[in-house]
Amino acid sequence: MTVYAIAQLRIHDPVRFDTYVAGFMPVLRKYGGQLLATDNRPNAIEGHWEGDRIVILAFQDRDAFTTWLESADYQEIVKHRLAAADTTFLLVQGVA
Repeated sequence: MTVYAIAQLRIHDPVRFDTYVAGFMPVLRKYGGQLLATDNRPNAIEGHWEGDRIVILAFQDRDAFTTWLESADYQEIVKHRLAAADTTFLLVQGVA
């Protein structure tokens, strides 16, 4: 079943974050992930939004997500995001 990864980011080093972004899409595609949405200014309908960016990804299933997340390819670039942004990263199960 499809899973969705949702990241809320607060970027504090835009230059280093750009290094992560530059390598992100090829690695995501290589592992079958899809970028569904990204927004630097999402419209908070309820509550208070404090991030700089939201990203929504889709993967075929939890195993596909884990394979991407733990891959050497992703680990090579994720260090830049971890150094450049505070991130809340959620994984949610799709519905049938």
